[in-house]
Amino acid sequence: MEIGFGCAFLHKSEKPERLIEYALNKGIRYFDVAPTYGRFYGENEKYLSSVLSNIGKDLEHIIIATKILARRKQDVLWELEGIKNRLPKIDILQLHSVDTLNCLNLITSDDGAFSILRRLKDQGIISKIGITNHYDPEVLKIALEKFEFDTFMLPLGPLNFFRDQELESKGKISFRQLAKIIQNQKKKVIGILILGAGLITDKKLVRKSLLFVFNQPVDVVLIGFTKENEIDFALEVFQEFKKGVKLSESEFLTILEEIANLVQKEKPWWWQAPVDLGPFENSQEFRKSLKLL
Repeated sequence: MEIGFGCAFLHKSEKPERLIEYALNKGIRYFDVAPTYGRFYGENEKYLSSVLSNIGKDLEHIIIATKILARRKQDVLWELEGIKNRLPKIDILQLHSVDTLNCLNLITSDDGAFSILRRLKDQGIISKIGITNHYDPEVLKIALEKFEFDTFMLPLGPLNFFRDQELESKGKISFRQLAKIIQNQKKKVIGILILGAGLITDKKLVRKSLLFVFNQPVDVVLIGFTKENEIDFALEVFQEFKKGVKLSESEFLTILEEIANLVQKEKPWWWQAPVDLGPFENSQEFRKSLKLL
C-alpha cells in the first residue's frame, strides 16, 4: 500500500509546482491526474509535467496515471495526443467515469475505446489500462470478470460506508467487497474520495478517516493535496498505521456519527444518479462536451 497524490485540486494550491516537488521529496511516487482537472483543459497535467519532466532518470521510479473520457475509437487517439504533449510519460491510462453498464458496454463494443487501449498497451505506449467508477460497483465487477483491466479506481472513504451498507442490505455487491475480489485476482485497487472530495476537513476526523481507509483492501490511497502540511499529516498517520495503530471500536463509532452528520448537511455528489457521457454523433460533439470548441 502507498499514498498517491491525487491532482484534482492541484490548481487550488498557491504554488502547484512547489507542492509536487515537496511530495517527491517526501517520497510520494504515484501521481494521478486528468486533462479535465484544473480551471482549463490540461492545466493540472501541465503543472505536474513541469516538475516531472526535469527529474531525469528518477522519472523511471514515478508512476503517472491519467484518464480519458473518450468512449469511441475515433476520439481516443485525439485525446491521447494532447495528453502525450503535456505529460512526460503515461504509465496508467484510465477510462474515466465508467459509471453505468451502458457506458461499459459502449467502451467495450467493437467501436469502443477499450480496444484502442489494448493496442496501445501491446505497443508499449502505456503500461496498464485502468477504469474508474464513482457510483456502481456492479459495473466494475462486470469489467473485472469480462475484460482485461489492470487497475480499478473506486470510492473507499468513510463517507462511502453508508452507501456500501445500503448496497449490501439489498443483496448487492459493495465497493469494499469488490475491492477484496479485485486484489484476490492480483489487480490493483486505487482508493478515492478518501476525505469526501474536501468534505472532511477537521484534523481529528481526517486522522480517523485515513486510518479507516488504510484498513481497507487498497493498493494506492489517493489524496487530493493542496498544502504541504496535508502531505506531512497524511504520511504521519500512514507511519502510525504501519507501526500497528488501528482505529478503535469507539473511534469507529465516533467517525460514523460525525460522517452521518456531514452527509445530512451535504449529500455527496457521487451518491447522485450517474449521467452517461456520450455516445456523441461525432468527434466535434465530443470535444464540445469537454468545452474545447
